[in-house]
Amino acid sequence: MCLFGIDQSMQTIARLMRRISLLIAAAQIFILTLLANGGKPAAQSVTPDDAATQDWAIAKSKGTTEAFETFLQKHWNSRYAKDAFGEIVRENLEKERSEQDEPDWGGDTFGASDVLQHMY
Repeated sequence: MCLFGIDQSMQTIARLMRRISLLIAAAQIFILTLLANGGKPAAQSVTPDDAATQDWAIAKSKGTTEAFETFLQKHWNSRYAKDAFGEIVRENLEKERSEQDEPDWGGDTFGASDVLQHMY
């Protein structure tokens, strides 16, 4: 019975030693990472979705066709691509409508002097 107690104690000590060695290895990796980054923690990596979200916010704040086109060039397959395309179409339609609403005072229409000449 005494041998069984010693065997169990040795297993417990062996488990503790393994845990301690894993903690030491993790600490070494952490220290090496800090040294490799000049003592600063490693920067969080930016996912493509995060970059698209940031660029979409910038494009929306500018609100120009060029901003939305630039966004689509970078993030053509992002979740905001459909919205960016819609904004470009909307702006182009508004531009066309405003051009149609303006009267054409060009050379194709008769001016007042031309009307008077044709009357007399």
